[in-house]
Amino acid sequence: MLIKTSELKKIFTDVLPRATPLEAKHLNTQISGIEKESITASLDSPLSQGLRKIVNDNKSLFTKEAFSLLEETDIYGVAFGSCNSVARVEKKRKQIIIFEGILNLIKLYTDFIKAADVLKNKRGDKKILVDGVLENERDIFSQAVFIIAMDYIKTGEGFVDIGDILPDKERMESESGVMASKIFLLLHELAHLKLGHNKLGGETYFEFNSQELLIKEELNKLQQRELEADRFAFSSINKDIRDMFLSSIICFLGAFSFTETFFGGNNHTHPLAINRMERIANLISFSNDPELEEAKREIIESEKKRFIGLSDLREKYTEDKIGNFNEVMTVNKAHSIISVILHQNWH
Repeated sequence: MLIKTSELKKIFTDVLPRATPLEAKHLNTQISGIEKESITASLDSPLSQGLRKIVNDNKSLFTKEAFSLLEETDIYGVAFGSCNSVARVEKKRKQIIIFEGILNLIKLYTDFIKAADVLKNKRGDKKILVDGVLENERDIFSQAVFIIAMDYIKTGEGFVDIGDILPDKERMESESGVMASKIFLLLHELAHLKLGHNKLGGETYFEFNSQELLIKEELNKLQQRELEADRFAFSSINKDIRDMFLSSIICFLGAFSFTETFFGGNNHTHPLAINRMERIANLISFSNDPELEEAKREIIESEKKRFIGLSDLREKYTEDKIGNFNEVMTVNKAHSIISVILHQNWH
């Protein structure tokens, strides 16, 4: 079954009436891009087939109910750089639509975390010459990746694959984390279908007290449904391996938490990623392993500290926040820095 260009455009135009001005600006850019490139989606595309293969090859990772529901659902991968995913019912067919942009963002962030660890642990305080100034390699690498990621979110272009240069161990760990993140994303969208979130006026099954959230925010119905979907998705993973999936899910949400650290929670449909992260982490207790439990809490607290610590910076960039970050480092300069660092020996 083919999803036409007009249908993909409608996914974004339907959201416009509820969007904030900044969201609307980005949505219109994506709508124009879909129309200009005549983007369509097919179940036979390599991206769609790849997502289906992840499900079929990892049956044991899902609960029986979740795997059965995924078998009944059409899974589309759309080769377009939009960082979005959607669940809908069209002509009585349940559909999950995942845009390539969100998959690339997940990969970029997961590879970045591994690469930053390599630079810290194996290369120490190595310096790199940038515009005649010696900079800490890890710090300037992190800044450049951030600028590239922000530009990719804004334009859907300029993706950089840094995974291939990782040492074998870190590359395999990153690939495993990316696969787990894709599984969680599929289950999250499946949850919206299972819980009837795509229906107008559908019920919200759990009430979330905003005072219990790590970062206080008032949740509307759409945001509460995202927390519901996270909870269902996590419970749809085989219970014997949920603890192993937790670090990958935290990394997956970390990509969004990282951007929100600088831009704040300007999304009317999703809670802050740090709040989603903390709610999922609370579903697992490592009571028999105090070190793991402490490590889990430290990760969440570090995300919280980073978010709160940069509140002044968020106030500075109030309008087109992504564009203003080019004042710190241009996109071309960021790509140049990444190119220099990637051509060095990481092994």
